[in-house]
Amino acid sequence: MRNRALTTAASTPQPSESSYLEPGLLAVFRLAVQLQIAVQLVSIAFGALFETGLVWEAFAAIALGGYLLTLGYLSWPKLWHTLGRIFLPVALLLVTVVPLLERALYAYFQMKQPLLALTPQDLFSVDWRLIVGFFVPLVLMAWQYTFRTVLAFIGLFFVLSQALGVWLYGKQFYQMREPIELTLILTITFVIISYIITRMMRIQRQQFQALIDANAQLVAANLKLADYAATTEELAISRERNRMARDLHDTLAHTLTAVAVQLEAADSIWEQALDQAHSMVVKALGTARSGLAETRRAIQALRAAPLDDLGLTLAIRTLAESTAARSGARLEAHLAEDIKLPAVIEQTIYRITQETLDNVATHANAQTIWVTLGIFNQQVRLVIADDGVGFASDQAAPDGHYGLQGLHEQAQLIGAQLEIESQPQHGTIIRLTLAKRQ
Repeated sequence: MRNRALTTAASTPQPSESSYLEPGLLAVFRLAVQLQIAVQLVSIAFGALFETGLVWEAFAAIALGGYLLTLGYLSWPKLWHTLGRIFLPVALLLVTVVPLLERALYAYFQMKQPLLALTPQDLFSVDWRLIVGFFVPLVLMAWQYTFRTVLAFIGLFFVLSQALGVWLYGKQFYQMREPIELTLILTITFVIISYIITRMMRIQRQQFQALIDANAQLVAANLKLADYAATTEELAISRERNRMARDLHDTLAHTLTAVAVQLEAADSIWEQALDQAHSMVVKALGTARSGLAETRRAIQALRAAPLDDLGLTLAIRTLAESTAARSGARLEAHLAEDIKLPAVIEQTIYRITQETLDNVATHANAQTIWVTLGIFNQQVRLVIADDGVGFASDQAAPDGHYGLQGLHEQAQLIGAQLEIESQPQHGTIIRLTLAKRQ
């Protein structure tokens, strides 16, 4: 389910412009054009009120039409899919040409009116509408593109300004100091502003990419951790099943086998030796009751929570005393009282102790059992020894007895070291060593 959710999130379609536009740029672009439309409407209204003899409002209306065309272009979703990466440059070109065209038409018309007596400086002076009209696409271009691209755009503005002056005034334009100086000042100002914006955007993109990389690493680490946790859980479940299978095999299966053999023997001699058959039935009944008690003990061990109720030391002491009583062996226990460990470590130590003592009771035929638990040189040490029949430690135990591999695997889960020493007729020693966490 988790992987499916990640796949779904990764495959969710994004807005078309997001693949080649900076987030939020198109919305800001539309808002800027809407503001320019509002400015043109106000300009037309004031022109109609205070400049009745002029036709400025007519040229403002032409600019208004250009901005409306640009807004419609920006709001047409089909164009996002059709034009792709050239969608934004076309929009920037439109919004740049509109104020220049408005200014050029106005200047050209005023030059044809001989009664106005306007100087070339008056006609070509760059007003605030032309500056704002160019500043908006400049900021948007610096937001989206590199500094070199923005420099090319500023160069285009300079060339268009000079071309407009030459078209209107010819060679006389180069004798006008004020328009040229103003154009140079604006060009330098635009270069500085665009450099600041492009540098800020580059830093933002680098930080955003670093965030994406860190998030990808975090997701990969979480997936690995989840896989490790799932594998560990499955391994723990598998080990617990194996332990339960061994317990059932060593108790219930053996008991049922013995009862079946005794009943079959009683049945075979029932008519010839009734008293002997009756004795066999009684013996089988005793075996069945003993097996029932062992089965109940195994089930109770699965249900009980001795660590929660007693703590590690007392739980191990109770377990060792129960094992000694069950096997008829003498117990020597040396258990520290002040051991506090993480829950998962205590649980693993208890399980290793439980399996080891079960093996001692079932297979060792020991007279004495030694259990030691304490902290020595910042190490937790558990030692379980017996003087039973032992086994050849360099050979695999028959029929899965002792579960040595399972003990080693459980120790590895908590970073502990498990050592097993045994020889036939010389008993067995099991040592568990774990560095104590501070």
